Amino acid sequence: MINGQSKQSLARVTPRPQRGLLLAAFGLLLAALLTIARESGADFAQDYAATWAWWHGMNPSGATADIFAACCPQDFLTGAIQTAHPPFATLLVLPFGLLSFTIARAIWLILSCAMVVAAWEIGGVSPAMRWGTAPLWIFGLSLGVLEPAVFVLLAYALQIEQRNPSRAAMLIGLAAAIKLYPAALLLAFLLRGNWRAAFLGGITMITATLLGDLVVGQGALRAWIAYIPFNTLRYVDLAGNGSLVRLIRMLLPGTAPFLAAATIFALLAVPLIRYFRRGLSFAGLLPAMILMSPLLGAHYAACVAPADRGRLPAILLGISGTIYLMMRLGLPLTPLTEIPAIASMLLGLLLIWYHTYRSTV
Repeated sequence: MINGQSKQSLARVTPRPQRGLLLAAFGLLLAALLTIARESGADFAQDYAATWAWWHGMNPSGATADIFAACCPQDFLTGAIQTAHPPFATLLVLPFGLLSFTIARAIWLILSCAMVVAAWEIGGVSPAMRWGTAPLWIFGLSLGVLEPAVFVLLAYALQIEQRNPSRAAMLIGLAAAIKLYPAALLLAFLLRGNWRAAFLGGITMITATLLGDLVVGQGALRAWIAYIPFNTLRYVDLAGNGSLVRLIRMLLPGTAPFLAAATIFALLAVPLIRYFRRGLSFAGLLPAMILMSPLLGAHYAACVAPADRGRLPAILLGISGTIYLMMRLGLPLTPLTEIPAIASMLLGLLLIWYHTYRSTV
């Protein structure tokens, strides 16, 4: 009788975490849909354009405006000149080119919400950081960004890192093939002396990129590499970009964005050498990975969630995400809104970095 009662109790209790995850995913989805309803621009448009072009005999690296003029001019919702993402990202979303833009974006949004919530669970993200980064994710989800796919790969890599570092590094390599910046995390494996894992991570990134280039064709890899510096210079100095690189260029005009990015990463990574030599997680490099980016969108910062469980960083990121979200919904972009949004995001990221650094001294 006792065993029967225990089994019944267990059956009642077990579904609760799953219900919580479903509610979280639904909440993100609803908030993102409300955001899209007010302002319908979407980063996903550039990825959709590349995939639609591939299926219909056009150049996937061609002008996004020309592709939308051919497929669905009423849905041209992006300022992208061409896709700014690696060919493996185009390969990843290739099936979406068979659908209408509206349906493709809706499916991608649902999948993205699921990936974010799954990554929270897989990566053991604290409740404080889930709440703190939720506005950042809503901002990114409404744009249709690729970061949810990057985030879930990094979260899974974090979970298996200690028992299978090689496989974790390979997952990081896949993430880097989607958006280049996760490649910086492979430095953690080098500093730990795990050369094999770092090598496998690099090979995975290169192989996935070349596979994407092979399938997408028409010089996709070459076109993407050529577009990187142009796209960076186009956006790095614009209002709303929360990057430290932009701040450096404000103080030292003309500084090359990639030189500034490399300098920032070195300044943040070198003090952590002892941290990684003790065999600790690559999560310690997540803030440096984000802070070095010349183009720092609010949704990038959300990927740092597994690196820290503190409430103050979560509050700071939450303040930043809320302001960015309000600006997306129509709050004017002025110094009075931009400065607190950027300052709170950078302070939150730097505080997470400092918590890692403090653990080494």
